[in-house]
Amino acid sequence: MWRGVILDFCRLTVYFCCFVSCLVTGQGKQKQILRAEDYPLWGTLSVNTLSDKGDWVSFYMRYENGSDTLFVANTSTRKRFVFPKSKQGQFNGKQVFACLDIEKNFKLIYLQNGKMQSFEGVSAYTFSGNQKYLLLERYDERKHKYLEIRKPTGEWVKTIVSVNQWELSPSGNSLLCTTKDENTNSVVLLNLENKPISTLITQSASSVFSALVWHEKSLSTAWMSNAEGRDPQIQFYSIGSRELFSLEPEKTAAFPRSMQVNSKLLRSLRIASEGKCIFFNLQMKDIQTSPPSVQVWNSADKMLYPSREMTGGNDHVDRVAVWFPEKGRFLQITNKEQSKLLLAGNGRFAVTNNPLEEEPQFRQNAVSDFYITDLESNTKELLLKGQLGANGQLLSSPAGKYIGYFRDGNWWTYNLFTKKHRNVTGSLGVSFYDSATGEPFGHPGWEDKDASMLVYDQYDIWKLDPDGNALRLTKGRESGTVFRVVETTDEQSVKLYQNGYTAGRFDSNTGWVISSRHLVSGATAFYEYNQDKGIRLLDDGAFLVGQLVKAVAANGYAYTTESYDCSPSLHYKKVGRTKSVPLFESNLQQKHFEWGSEKLIFYDAPDGQHLQGILYYPARYDATKKYPMIVHIYQKQSHKYHQYHNPSTANNRGFNITDYTARGYFVLLADIVYEKGKVGMSAVACVSSAVKAALKEKAIDANRLGLIGHSFGGYETNYIITQTNLFTAAVSGAGISDMVSSYLYYNTNNSMSNMWRMESFPYQMGGSLYEITNVYMENSPVLHAKDITTPLLSWSGEADNQVNAFQSIAFYNALRRLGKKHIMLLYPKEGHVLMNTANRKDLSTKIREWFDYYLSNAPTVYWMETDFTPR
Repeated sequence: MWRGVILDFCRLTVYFCCFVSCLVTGQGKQKQILRAEDYPLWGTLSVNTLSDKGDWVSFYMRYENGSDTLFVANTSTRKRFVFPKSKQGQFNGKQVFACLDIEKNFKLIYLQNGKMQSFEGVSAYTFSGNQKYLLLERYDERKHKYLEIRKPTGEWVKTIVSVNQWELSPSGNSLLCTTKDENTNSVVLLNLENKPISTLITQSASSVFSALVWHEKSLSTAWMSNAEGRDPQIQFYSIGSRELFSLEPEKTAAFPRSMQVNSKLLRSLRIASEGKCIFFNLQMKDIQTSPPSVQVWNSADKMLYPSREMTGGNDHVDRVAVWFPEKGRFLQITNKEQSKLLLAGNGRFAVTNNPLEEEPQFRQNAVSDFYITDLESNTKELLLKGQLGANGQLLSSPAGKYIGYFRDGNWWTYNLFTKKHRNVTGSLGVSFYDSATGEPFGHPGWEDKDASMLVYDQYDIWKLDPDGNALRLTKGRESGTVFRVVETTDEQSVKLYQNGYTAGRFDSNTGWVISSRHLVSGATAFYEYNQDKGIRLLDDGAFLVGQLVKAVAANGYAYTTESYDCSPSLHYKKVGRTKSVPLFESNLQQKHFEWGSEKLIFYDAPDGQHLQGILYYPARYDATKKYPMIVHIYQKQSHKYHQYHNPSTANNRGFNITDYTARGYFVLLADIVYEKGKVGMSAVACVSSAVKAALKEKAIDANRLGLIGHSFGGYETNYIITQTNLFTAAVSGAGISDMVSSYLYYNTNNSMSNMWRMESFPYQMGGSLYEITNVYMENSPVLHAKDITTPLLSWSGEADNQVNAFQSIAFYNALRRLGKKHIMLLYPKEGHVLMNTANRKDLSTKIREWFDYYLSNAPTVYWMETDFTPR
């Protein structure tokens, strides 16, 4: 049963409060029909942050017209503050909150008494980690940046003028900034522990300082130093010893003379190894950028020509180097032969590989040999031979003891110090990878300073001792429930530096969050796990739970719940308490309008797999009437069950579920699974089976069925209408029509050949065009176009880099030659999805008019007439 409680209806600056159950709101009077002009009332709820002890929560509503509104609510009393035109806020302790609006007005609020101070012309702000100081970034009348340091009460303490850049330390208690007066550039350190004390680290009349960076434990800091007439330098400052070191390339013997520090990559600097070394990028000097008179494409090239043109080729891509300031050591780590880098052991070890080693090859990701270098001793040895390192299949552990990698269907660990490899899942008797994609289900991180590794199978979370012991934390396989870890802090997220990933960090003492979803009923739940008390339920029910935020210094969570007919609402829950505190429900105006409903339907794939679909009922549903139905397709979509859909006519793919249910349509989202080499016919069979199951609802008119899909769903739409006359009208967006030409082209987003997409996932041909030519021909919609009887509307962005617009044009020409009913929409300067709001609205309108004409007996529209030319 839905347990949301309506608290607020907010729109612009008008707010109403009431406490009414979501199920019974608005039952006292006749509801209105939802129309497109009502859609701008709807907004999207986003949770911002919790105060340290969970006493207050900030959240905001975002609207398509940009009139966002920020809220702060007390999690016990529900007392609330409202800030129009604001989005992000920040707490300082228990009773102070600050926010900034789009007009650069800064507000400082004292939550206990509601008093507020305002400061104009603030471009950025933050609080110190010890909560003693407020930093305001502002500009004077000459547009020169300066920093004001104030107390949380707003009282002025200090002003730093002529600031170029500033960076607060991870501890939040030290400030590094660069300043510039008329003749001198300076780097200044401020200690914010007590009274702000400035320390001048360095200054120069000729050098410009930039790209400030801190060690994660605030042990040291570094920056770039640039001056005319010399190569860029790096400067490093030890907080403890107060020593300043400079890397001067021309005075460093091992520094490659053909290269220089890349000072334009502002986030390439990284301090590691307990603050003792710094990693950075090197770039080639004097790279020629003038376009060639002719492109030379060689079939034996390691990289496609566009990829070489985009990156400069492997000869010119950045290299990574490390500098040990106190030891005076410099070492170039990557080179042409070993160009990719993963850091492990907290920066002590470098894992490198050559991603082009196997090229040219035609999978998404190539295998290569991985080598590991101990940077302290500069010794290098083979780590893994023929290993796949992409898609989260090779990650360093956060505490620096292990590398976890996926190989031959199992998870392995490598101990960086004993140099031992161990298969930690091989004896468990379950699969840890998706057979459709070949990729592992996942490895979110490590627990308790690398004491155990967390991995997923299809259903459950496993806790694996790197020495071989295993514990299945959840019991999802028995009930058909999928359990997954939920990241609620930054340290729990996977981190990327250069080309390598470090897994998330989890603490079993403070606990972490688990989600679950039952694959049949769609029921969801959230739990907290810790070592002492095991798994404890936070909330569950026939709804979706999301946006979990944990209080830093309390065992409480803010989160949202939603279902198809109840807009997202905000709750606060203390672990151990039976009930959550409902704080806010978005889009309260929904109670005034007729709304649809949803249910799951069940059917089988040709191979006997049990599948699901979501059937959405029209608003004002009457079982005695007949309604048209639109089927939306794209692989599997049943995970969207209970998802709320704001009504909109500006979707980037031109289709919105609520828009159609409001106008009297059923909508079906059908799950599809695929047989290798028969991706087209698999879609036909699964969708036909789904429609047959949906038609058990007698109110659906079997003679008024529409089909729509985008991208891979666009391909499926193109193919399905060549094989069946089940649908009265169809819409295909950015869909492939010719498997042969698509196979032989490349994705201009990443300059990679499309061959891997065709041979493996998602098109699953099962081999190359030249091995199984007939399979490609059988799965190409354009070659079966003569059998189409369904009127088709297709659309593409003319600048689509993922599925070239040629695919839609080719299908258009085929259907034109065959005299079929077809209209193609081509949007200039648009890509795979539409970004321009006017174009989004135009596409949504035309798709709606297309379906209304063929499925709801609406009159024809001007743009459907022959020889129509837009003006």
